[in-house]
Amino acid sequence: MRIQELLNMETANTHIDDRYCIGGEKTESGKNRVIPIHKDTKEFFEKYYNPENKYLLTMDGKKISYPTYIRKIWNPIMEELEIKVHHTPHECRHFCITKLRKAEGVSETLVKRIVGHITYTGGDVTNRYTHTSIQELVDAIDKI
Repeated sequence: MRIQELLNMETANTHIDDRYCIGGEKTESGKNRVIPIHKDTKEFFEKYYNPENKYLLTMDGKKISYPTYIRKIWNPIMEELEIKVHHTPHECRHFCITKLRKAEGVSETLVKRIVGHITYTGGDVTNRYTHTSIQELVDAIDKI
């Protein structure tokens, strides 16, 4: 998901045990979509999840801003991973899409549903009629 989608993710829309969130912004097809949680990132969601808070990522019960996220979460993760080259959170989205497109058994429709790129006006009308279960999305994200 986009970084702003993560920062705006509400705890009520985060289903950690079932490994998905409901969220999304920016495009009509990206809003209120099922966003699967990769098995290796489940721990991250568990760490920040507090049903007492409105938003998933908070500090002292308050929603985290982008600069705070970079300083308090992103940079420490990069340091822990010993990544010396500067990267942005948005690069993770590019990486995810690239890996999904290369993963065996992950259709283009699944990739588009996960990242919110399905369009229903124009283009391939079969996307509108292709129904995808949450488990299919979770299985797809786990292939990377």
